[in-house]
Amino acid sequence: HKGVNSLAASLQLSVGLRRHVQSGRWYVSTQVDTWHEVPQAKDFSPLRPNITMRYKREMEQRMDSKLEEQLETLESKGYVVIAGALSPEEVERCRLALNQARANGWEEGLNHVGNMWFDSLLDRMPEVFGPLVAHPRVRPLLEALLGPQCQLRSLRGHINPGPYEQEWHMDFYGYWRQPLTSRYAARGTGINTTFYFQDNGPGIARLTYVKNGHRIEPPQGVVHPDGRSVSEEAFNAWCDAQEQETIYRKAGDCVLFFSHIPHQGAKDNPEVERSNIVCHYQNNPFFEGIAHVSNTRPFVGSFPMAPKRNRPAPAQG
Repeated sequence: HKGVNSLAASLQLSVGLRRHVQSGRWYVSTQVDTWHEVPQAKDFSPLRPNITMRYKREMEQRMDSKLEEQLETLESKGYVVIAGALSPEEVERCRLALNQARANGWEEGLNHVGNMWFDSLLDRMPEVFGPLVAHPRVRPLLEALLGPQCQLRSLRGHINPGPYEQEWHMDFYGYWRQPLTSRYAARGTGINTTFYFQDNGPGIARLTYVKNGHRIEPPQGVVHPDGRSVSEEAFNAWCDAQEQETIYRKAGDCVLFFSHIPHQGAKDNPEVERSNIVCHYQNNPFFEGIAHVSNTRPFVGSFPMAPKRNRPAPAQG
C-alpha cells in the first residue's frame, strides 16, 4: 500500500485511504470495511478530481487482482480462506448469541459425532446473524460466482459441546447426480461460507478436505444414485483413502468452499469451545428433496445479491 500511504501523507491525513471516493467525498479507514468521512478542507478542492480518478483506478485494479486470485484459489483447491472476515466485536456478538441459543434450547438436535445444530437463528436473532448473509467480506466473491441468482438456502449454527470428530460428508451430495439431459437444464452449484468464532490449531481443532475433492466424483458403491452415501462407514473409508488437506482457522476467519467437496471438522482437544455459522448458497432454486444437508428457506427474500427495486403501486379501479 505504498502508493496509497504516500497519497494519504501528501494530504496530511492521520489514517490511510482505504477505498474509492463516493459522491465527491473522501473516506479513510483503518479497516477495509469501516468508513469515516474526512472534513472537506478547501485546499483539497484543486486536487480532488485528478487524485480521485487515479486513486479509484488504482484501487479497482487492486481489488480486481485480489478477487481474481481468490477465485483461482477456489477453483484450484475447492476452498478459499478470507482471513479476519469478522471484527472481534462481530465474533464475540455471534459467539455469545449462539451460546444463548443453546441455553434457550433452540437446537434441532445433537448427533452421534458430537455436533449440535441450529436452523432457526436467522428468524430468532436476525439482528445478530442477518449481517453474516452476504457479509461485505464475502459479497464480492458471491457476486463474481453467482451474481443476482445467488440464493440463500439456509443459515445453520453449530456448537460442539464435547468430543467431536465429524463424519466425512458433502453438504451437497446431489451435485454429481443432477440430470442434465433436458435442453435448458443447468447444473446446480452450492457455495458455503463458514464463519469461525474460536481459534483452531494443531492439538485444538481442525477442518480437513479431500484434496481436489470438488473435482472427484465418489464412485458407485460409495454413494446411491441420488448422491447420498451408501453408509457412513463406506464414505468415511473412501475419503480416508484420498489425499487430504487440513487447515486451522482463527476466530473471525471465513472459509468459502464448494458445497460438494468432501470435508470433516474435528476437535483434537475435547475440552475446547468450538462453534461456527454456515451460510449455504445456491445458484438456482434446487428441487425439493435434492440430496443436501439442509432445507431451503422461504423463497421470498432469499436472494441477497438481487438488485433492489421499488414495486409499482397496484392499479386502481
